[in-house]
Amino acid sequence: KLRLKKPDGCAQTAMLGLYADTGGFAYDNKRHSDTFKLADELVSEGAKIEEVKDALNQFSDDDMNVFAELAQNTSHEADYNYSFLRDEFVNDWLESGKTAAELHKGTEGFINNFLRSIGGRKWGFVVYKSILRGEDMYSISFRAIGGVKDVSVIAARLNGGGHKPSAGGNVQAPDIHEAIQKVQKAISNS
Repeated sequence: KLRLKKPDGCAQTAMLGLYADTGGFAYDNKRHSDTFKLADELVSEGAKIEEVKDALNQFSDDDMNVFAELAQNTSHEADYNYSFLRDEFVNDWLESGKTAAELHKGTEGFINNFLRSIGGRKWGFVVYKSILRGEDMYSISFRAIGGVKDVSVIAARLNGGGHKPSAGGNVQAPDIHEAIQKVQKAISNS
């Protein structure tokens, strides 16, 4: 053994990574027992799960504005939910000096906390203009409850990829409405 001293706070930092990567220990995986053993060791070393959860679930006023836009634009088909950010919303956001990364953070918060929990539908997607990818490019983020839908198959049809319950892609379109139609076509062809 190297007998190196662990830095202060390392258990909390490791727990943050473990908690975030496992979706709060909710995502199904083949190594649950190993995950929980590691979590137990980290708790024994001083990690506090409640503090980690609280840190990951802090939302800014800007995040809440993104949530409101997505909530207002949420719709559904038979077995999935979807939402979008209007092109004007994205343009105004960026023109105000806010970053694409800040926009993405709010979008991810909505996707991870709400999209799979509306009306009994357990999977869905969000679409929004992605200036970083190009003027007419749209990002798509998919989420599903494990075992319900393999969204990586749909994402692969949209120049993307990912995991069965969490994937993403992108499409080129002149506006948000055509981008949504392209996603729905990929869904119907999968």
